[in-house]
Amino acid sequence: MILKQALLGYQSLNDIVIYQNDNSITLYQLMEDLIYLDKKLPKHKHLLNLYENRYYFILSLLLGIKRQSMHLFPSNTSAYTFKFLTQEYTDILTLDKTVPKYKHQDENKLNHIDIEPLLKSKKTATQETVKQYLAIFANNAYYHKDTIIIFTSGSTGTPKPFAKKLSDFITVAQQLKTQLTLENNPMILATVPAQHMYGLETSIMMPLINGLSIYEERPFYPDDMARILAKQTRSSLLVTTPIHIRACLKTQTKLTHLQQALCATAPLDEQMAQIFEDEQEVSLIEIYGCTEVGVIATRHPAISQEWTCLDDIALVPSSENSVDIQTNRSINVFTLNDHISYISNKTFMLHGRKSDMINIAGKRNSLSYLNHHLVNYKHLSDGCFYQPDHLEESQQRLVVFIVADKYHFSIQDFKHYFKTKVDSVFTPRHFYFVDKLPRNKTGKILHNEIKSLYQQLSINH
Repeated sequence: MILKQALLGYQSLNDIVIYQNDNSITLYQLMEDLIYLDKKLPKHKHLLNLYENRYYFILSLLLGIKRQSMHLFPSNTSAYTFKFLTQEYTDILTLDKTVPKYKHQDENKLNHIDIEPLLKSKKTATQETVKQYLAIFANNAYYHKDTIIIFTSGSTGTPKPFAKKLSDFITVAQQLKTQLTLENNPMILATVPAQHMYGLETSIMMPLINGLSIYEERPFYPDDMARILAKQTRSSLLVTTPIHIRACLKTQTKLTHLQQALCATAPLDEQMAQIFEDEQEVSLIEIYGCTEVGVIATRHPAISQEWTCLDDIALVPSSENSVDIQTNRSINVFTLNDHISYISNKTFMLHGRKSDMINIAGKRNSLSYLNHHLVNYKHLSDGCFYQPDHLEESQQRLVVFIVADKYHFSIQDFKHYFKTKVDSVFTPRHFYFVDKLPRNKTGKILHNEIKSLYQQLSINH
């Protein structure tokens, strides 16, 4: 029996959707669990799906789609975020193993349930009932309604909500698979959370819509990635970030059974991409996109700096310094937040975010470019630049946060290294040594958190 629903593109009920440690879950078993949960869980208007485990995430996602509830995907799970959600949205069903406990939090508004123990007492479903549920996901009427509200990361300020339709994800999933030229239906292994736009599109929607299998665990350390991949008998597609790529290179971890790797969330150094490709013997493809639009373009950084848009994206110069994209997705038209060199309506060069640009002593540069040279300095584990926003223009200088052993890190050696890379006016004035940086699950540093860190440390500096 050939299925090929637009949202669940599997050929057979026996196709494997999820791989676990020593087990696998077929489409039929997935539908059985979904049918059981649909009977057991209370009705709701909004769904807050916080599972890191991709199997429980997918069950929760499909449950919300079947019930036509609105999914909420915040960029983090801080106390402020929970307070914001309960103030802005009503009748929220929260699905996760646990919900963080915060003082003054109204837990009744979040109505928390863990579906994992519920499934231990599940009942089987008939093939007829399974087919009826599958038909729901083939219903075209579902695809053109707002289904998901996803929030920006807040890396440049306050997170903002953007509503998405399932048709947006279907468009991206189908075009992305074609542009990546995937072969032999690889298994998807992702180091990024499913709630993030990049993770949702590439590690959840793309495999579901194209009938690919997914590994349920989200590994973080290179050894965990290597352990999972070594057990596979089929090729895999790794969905990851520059932080994880860099970690694999530093630890010299060999990743086996890889067909291809995808990378996003921060600029990827071309030299680092080339070294990764040489060591792992796979192609590393970079994804360019944003929460507002989704995946926009891809490039092969070891070969070319030029980006190529997906088929439904057209670039239109709107002014001397701005480029709009036009698309048939929900947003239709969007002005890119990055500095773009327009080549054609399908190709461009990327030079960093507009909000990322700094001007010191009349010289311009981007924080992303400076951070690129910073983290590639071999004597530190992590780091980032910050420009205090309360100083007079004549006093503007950068500070830098360093994750390294301060007794073995030479500031003078770093300054010498840095001056060989960029103009000396961008050499930091103050160095702050910290145990770790406030990165979110995709490796981004949020503007408000790094500002707060600076305010705390600068008092005693």
